[in-house]
Amino acid sequence: MYMKRYQVYLNPDSVAVLDNIERIVNISRSKLIRGVVDRYANTVKRFIIEVKPVVLTKYRMDDLAGFDKQEAIGKTNFSETVDDIYHRDL
Repeated sequence: MYMKRYQVYLNPDSVAVLDNIERIVNISRSKLIRGVVDRYANTVKRFIIEVKPVVLTKYRMDDLAGFDKQEAIGKTNFSETVDDIYHRDL
């Protein structure tokens, strides 16, 4: 397997834990980190495949405001609409 080198910044406490594990199980810190990252990536990949997130093509607020229906309304000057409503009530 071809691997590519990356530089990451780790919390010193996490590195200390990894160093302790390295001494106990005789596996290098690098190999431990690769194993953790691989396992996490596979878990996320399985989750994405199972859940299939929905990609929104428009913002939800567009429906609430009615801005996506401007073509059907024909008016773009919304102040006229407000004036019409006001005068209707008189």
